[in-house]
Amino acid sequence: MKSTSNQYNQLPDSIGLTIEQARQNAFIVVNTELVKTNWEIGRHIVEYEQRGQERAEYGSKLLTKLSKDLRQRYGKGFGRRNILDMRNEKHTLNENLSVRELERQIDSSLFERLALSKDKKGVLEIE
Repeated sequence: MKSTSNQYNQLPDSIGLTIEQARQNAFIVVNTELVKTNWEIGRHIVEYEQRGQERAEYGSKLLTKLSKDLRQRYGKGFGRRNILDMRNEKHTLNENLSVRELERQIDSSLFERLALSKDKKGVLEIE
């Protein structure tokens, strides 16, 4: 009887490992899709802003209007700052960044420092 009890105790543990692995896999897939989506949103904005030009016009109210429209259609997560971040984060796919890493880089003003720096590789090495 004790042998059966020990075998049963292993069953929830085995199932638990399967569940945890599935959750981790789901997290990775969702995380990757969020990064891809934000990158694509940024690409759409940059292409619209630049209209074939090398640089966009400054002083545009586009991000404020777009933020308002997207929030009305899709809910939270499309504040002006988020839209601005999406527009600025082109290297996320190349670097295979997670959402946490992306948020850390945003909080450390990495993108602004890269934009201002002449030594972009040096800034990335410090990061």
